[in-house]
Amino acid sequence: MAEMIPQSLPASATASESKVHKLLKRLDEHCLVYYEPFTSNRHPDFIVVIPDVGVLIIEAKGWRREQLAHATCDTVTFRNGNTRQKRPHPHRQARDYMRRLLNECSKHKWAELLLHRSGPHEGNFTFPFSYVVIHTEITRAELEDGDGSLAQVFPSGRNVTQDVLESWLGLKAADLKGELAKFFNPRWFTQITDSQLEILKAVISPISRPDDGLDTGADLKVLDSKQDAIARQLGKGHRVVYGVAGSGKTVIIIARAKFIGGGPGRRVLILCYNRYLAEHIRLRTQLYGNIETHTFHAWGVRNGVRFIEKEKDEAHAERLLHAMENGSPIDAGQFDAVLVDEAQLLQSNWLKAAKLALRDPASEDAHFFIAGDGTQRLFRKRDFTWADVGVTARGRTTVLKRNYRNTEEILSAAVPFAAPGDLVEAKGPSDATPIPECLRRGPKPELIHLQSRQTERDCAAALIQSWLVAGFVIRGRRETLRPADIAILYPHLPDWNPSFLNELRDRLNAFTQAVVLDGKAGKLADEGVRIISIQRATGLQFRIVILLWTDLLPSNFPDRDDRTLLYLGMTRAEDVLVILHSGRSKLVDEIAVALDGQKATSPDA
Repeated sequence: MAEMIPQSLPASATASESKVHKLLKRLDEHCLVYYEPFTSNRHPDFIVVIPDVGVLIIEAKGWRREQLAHATCDTVTFRNGNTRQKRPHPHRQARDYMRRLLNECSKHKWAELLLHRSGPHEGNFTFPFSYVVIHTEITRAELEDGDGSLAQVFPSGRNVTQDVLESWLGLKAADLKGELAKFFNPRWFTQITDSQLEILKAVISPISRPDDGLDTGADLKVLDSKQDAIARQLGKGHRVVYGVAGSGKTVIIIARAKFIGGGPGRRVLILCYNRYLAEHIRLRTQLYGNIETHTFHAWGVRNGVRFIEKEKDEAHAERLLHAMENGSPIDAGQFDAVLVDEAQLLQSNWLKAAKLALRDPASEDAHFFIAGDGTQRLFRKRDFTWADVGVTARGRTTVLKRNYRNTEEILSAAVPFAAPGDLVEAKGPSDATPIPECLRRGPKPELIHLQSRQTERDCAAALIQSWLVAGFVIRGRRETLRPADIAILYPHLPDWNPSFLNELRDRLNAFTQAVVLDGKAGKLADEGVRIISIQRATGLQFRIVILLWTDLLPSNFPDRDDRTLLYLGMTRAEDVLVILHSGRSKLVDEIAVALDGQKATSPDA
C-alpha cells in the first residue's frame, strides 16, 4: 500500500475524493500520496510521488453529465436549477497547481539537488511533473454523446472517466503505476533519490520541515508519515503525546503549531520549561508571526508575575495561576491553541494556567496539546494526573515508538539510567514511555578516564579539533562537521573553579568558535561549539556530545534525580558520545557496565 498523508481522509472529503483515495492506496509502498496539501496557498486534491515515474497532480471531480451545460478549455458552465454557474476548467486548476509546485521546488534552498547539473538538460528537473483529472461519475460514452464537444475539452490524455476508474480498481500496484505513467508526456527514465524525496516532502507539506527559514546546513530531514499524521490529523480538544528522548515530540509540536497557525487570524502559544528549547522552537517558527514561544518563567513575566530569584517552581506556578484566574493578564483567553512541551518537568499549576490562555478554556474541543515523557522526569515529587489539571486524556493519547535521534549503541548505554515506569493507562506526565527500537547504528560510546579536570578539558579540545579538521566516519561515510554540531555537556558547575567554562571556551577559540550557554550569556543561534549544562540542554540534540566531569554524578541536590540527568545528557547525542571523567563514582561504574563491561580507558593507554 502507498504511504498516505494523511493516513485517512477527514469527514469533509467528498465522495469523489474518497474513491480516488481508495484507488491510490493500491500503489506500492514506495509511492507517496498527499491529500489536499497546502501548496503555495492552494489545495490540490492529490499529489502523488512515484519514485521511478515522477510527480503527478490529480484533481477529483464528482460531476454528473446532466450538470454540465457547456465547457471550453478555460471554464465549465453548470446547471443549478434555473441558473447557471461558471467555474474554472479542472485542467486549468490542475495545471496551475503543477506550475506552482514547480515554482516552489525551484525556489527551495536545496533546489540544485532536483536539477540536472550538466549536459543537454542542465537546469531542468531530473524527473517529470504532470497532471490529470479523474471524473468519478461521468463515463467516456457520456462525454462523447451528442455533438461530442465535451469529449474535445475533456480529452482522454488528461482525463480518467468513471468506466476507466472502475477498471483500475482491480489492477495490481505495478499495473496501476503503469497506467498513471501514461499521463507523463514527455516521460523518461528516472529515479527520485532519497534526498530529492525529502525536498519534495518539505515543499509539498511545509509543516514537515521543522526549520523553516533557518539555514542550518544540516541534513535534509522532514517528518515521517506518522509524525506528519499526528500534526495534521489530531482533531480539536485535549491531546497528549508520550515519547522517549529522540522520538520527535518537539518536532511534532512545531509542525502542529504551523498547521494550526496556518489559518487566518489564529494565535498559537507554545510553552516549555527550558530557555534554550524555547529559543530552538522560536528559530524554527520565525516565519510564523502568529506563533509565540515562551518558558513558563518568561511567560509569567509577560503576564505580570515577575521572576523571584531562587523561588521554587511550585511557588511561581501558584502565583501565575492566581494571576490568570483573578487578574487581567494580557494572555488570558487570547489563544486558539496552546501547546506544551516537557510536561514531565512541569508543575500542575503551570498547566492549569496554560489552559486559561485558551479562548474557551472550559471546552474540551479547545486545542490543548501536551507532550512529555516520564523517563525524563528530572525532578522529584512532581507527580500529578491529567485529571488533576483538567486535561481529558482518555482516548486522546498517542505514544511515539520510534527513536529518530540516537543510534542503537547510544540508547542502549543510556537506557539503564532512564526513570523507571510503564506506560499503561497514561494517567499523568510522570508515566514512562516504553523504550523503542532505534532506526540507526553507529560507533559505541567511549568512556575515558583522565588524570584531572584540566586534562579532561584538554582531551575534549583535542578531540574537537581532530573532528573539525578530519571529520569522522559514520556508517561507512566520512562526515564533515560544523562547530555547532558539537556540544560539551556537564552536570553542574563546581565550586573549585567558577571561571573554568570560560577557560574551556578560550581554549576552543584558539582553533574554532565556541559559546558558553549558561542562561546569562550566549544564544543558541550563535555559531560555535556549545558548552552547556545537561539540564539546560533538555530538549536539544547535537551530532556529537562530550560529557565532561561525569564523576560529579551523583550529586547532593535534593530535588534532582541524577540518574535521569545522566540519561538526559547521554541521549542528547545523535551519532557520537564520549564520556570523560577524572574521578570515580557509582554512576561512572554503572556506565562501564552499561557499555558491556568496557573498562574506563586512558588516551595514553
